Amino acid sequence: MTLELYKVLHLIGFALLMMSAGVALATPKDAPQKTSMIFHGVGLILLLVAGFGMLARLALSAPDAWPSWLWAKVGVWVVAAVLPMLVRRGFIPRPFGWVVALALATFAAYMGITKAL
Repeated sequence: MTLELYKVLHLIGFALLMMSAGVALATPKDAPQKTSMIFHGVGLILLLVAGFGMLARLALSAPDAWPSWLWAKVGVWVVAAVLPMLVRRGFIPRPFGWVVALALATFAAYMGITKAL
Protein backbone atom coordinates (compact mmCIF):
# COMPACT_ATOMS: atom_id res chain seq x y z
CA MET A 1 0.00 0.00 0.00
CA THR A 2 1.06 3.56 -0.55
CA LEU A 3 2.09 6.05 2.11
CA GLU A 4 -0.94 8.20 1.27
CA LEU A 5 -3.34 5.31 1.89
CA TYR A 6 -1.70 4.65 5.27
CA LYS A 7 -2.13 8.33 6.12
CA VAL A 8 -5.84 8.23 5.23
CA LEU A 9 -6.36 5.07 7.29
CA HIS A 10 -4.47 6.68 10.18
CA LEU A 11 -6.75 9.73 10.05
CA ILE A 12 -9.86 7.53 9.91
CA GLY A 13 -8.62 5.68 13.00
CA PHE A 14 -7.97 9.01 14.71
CA ALA A 15 -11.50 10.22 13.90
CA LEU A 16 -13.03 6.98 15.23
CA LEU A 17 -10.96 7.22 18.40
CA MET A 18 -11.96 10.83 19.06
CA MET A 19 -15.65 10.14 18.33
CA SER A 20 -15.71 7.20 20.70
CA ALA A 21 -13.85 9.14 23.38
CA GLY A 22 -16.42 11.93 23.08
CA VAL A 23 -19.29 9.50 23.47
CA ALA A 24 -17.61 7.76 26.40
CA LEU A 25 -17.02 11.09 28.14
CA ALA A 26 -20.50 12.47 27.43
CA THR A 27 -22.70 9.53 28.41
CA PRO A 28 -23.69 8.80 32.02
CA LYS A 29 -21.64 6.30 33.96
CA ASP A 30 -24.40 3.68 34.09
CA ALA A 31 -25.38 3.94 30.39
CA PRO A 32 -24.34 1.07 28.08
CA GLN A 33 -21.40 1.96 25.86
CA LYS A 34 -20.84 -1.20 23.85
CA THR A 35 -21.01 0.52 20.44
CA SER A 36 -18.72 3.32 21.58
CA MET A 37 -16.13 0.88 22.87
CA ILE A 38 -16.26 -1.11 19.62
CA PHE A 39 -15.48 2.08 17.69
CA HIS A 40 -12.76 2.87 20.23
CA GLY A 41 -11.10 -0.50 19.61
CA VAL A 42 -11.44 -0.26 15.84
CA GLY A 43 -9.95 3.25 15.91
CA LEU A 44 -7.02 2.07 18.04
CA ILE A 45 -6.32 -0.87 15.73
CA LEU A 46 -6.53 1.32 12.62
CA LEU A 47 -4.15 3.84 14.19
CA LEU A 48 -1.71 1.10 15.12
CA VAL A 49 -1.77 -0.78 11.80
CA ALA A 50 -1.65 2.34 9.63
CA GLY A 51 1.02 3.89 11.85
CA PHE A 52 3.29 0.88 11.55
CA GLY A 53 2.56 0.73 7.83
CA MET A 54 3.77 4.30 7.51
CA LEU A 55 6.86 3.42 9.55
CA ALA A 56 7.67 0.61 7.15
CA ARG A 57 7.28 2.98 4.18
CA LEU A 58 9.52 5.54 5.91
CA ALA A 59 12.13 2.84 6.73
CA LEU A 60 11.78 3.34 10.49
CA SER A 61 10.74 -0.21 11.34
CA ALA A 62 13.40 -1.00 13.96
CA PRO A 63 12.45 0.32 17.45
CA ASP A 64 16.07 1.20 18.22
CA ALA A 65 15.99 3.60 15.23
CA TRP A 66 12.81 5.38 16.33
CA PRO A 67 13.15 9.11 17.03
CA SER A 68 11.82 10.55 20.28
CA TRP A 69 8.65 11.98 18.68
CA LEU A 70 7.67 8.46 17.63
CA TRP A 71 8.11 7.08 21.14
CA ALA A 72 5.96 9.94 22.40
CA LYS A 73 3.24 9.04 19.87
CA VAL A 74 3.28 5.45 21.12
CA GLY A 75 2.84 6.84 24.65
CA VAL A 76 -0.09 8.98 23.49
CA TRP A 77 -1.65 5.89 21.90
CA VAL A 78 -1.38 3.96 25.18
CA VAL A 79 -2.91 6.79 27.23
CA ALA A 80 -5.70 7.25 24.66
CA ALA A 81 -6.39 3.52 24.82
CA VAL A 82 -7.03 3.53 28.58
CA LEU A 83 -8.58 7.01 28.94
CA PRO A 84 -12.26 5.96 28.63
CA MET A 85 -11.75 3.20 31.21
CA LEU A 86 -10.05 5.60 33.62
CA VAL A 87 -12.87 8.11 33.29
CA ARG A 88 -15.61 5.49 33.49
CA ARG A 89 -14.19 3.96 36.67
CA GLY A 90 -13.76 7.37 38.30
CA PHE A 91 -9.97 7.55 38.40
CA ILE A 92 -10.11 10.72 36.29
CA PRO A 93 -12.98 13.24 36.61
CA ARG A 94 -15.01 13.70 33.39
CA PRO A 95 -14.14 17.40 32.89
CA PHE A 96 -10.45 16.57 33.23
CA GLY A 97 -10.96 13.66 30.82
CA TRP A 98 -12.13 16.12 28.16
CA VAL A 99 -9.00 18.21 28.69
CA VAL A 100 -6.78 15.13 28.52
CA ALA A 101 -8.44 13.92 25.30
CA LEU A 102 -8.01 17.33 23.66
CA ALA A 103 -4.39 17.59 24.82
CA LEU A 104 -3.59 14.08 23.53
CA ALA A 105 -5.17 14.79 20.14
CA THR A 106 -3.35 18.11 19.81
CA PHE A 107 0.00 16.70 20.90
CA ALA A 108 -0.26 13.66 18.59
CA ALA A 109 -1.22 15.83 15.61
CA TYR A 110 1.64 18.25 16.32
CA MET A 111 4.20 15.45 16.52
CA GLY A 112 2.84 13.74 13.40
CA ILE A 113 2.96 16.94 11.36
CA THR A 114 6.23 18.45 12.56
CA LYS A 115 8.10 15.22 13.43
CA ALA A 116 9.61 17.12 16.35
CA LEU A 117 9.55 16.79 20.11
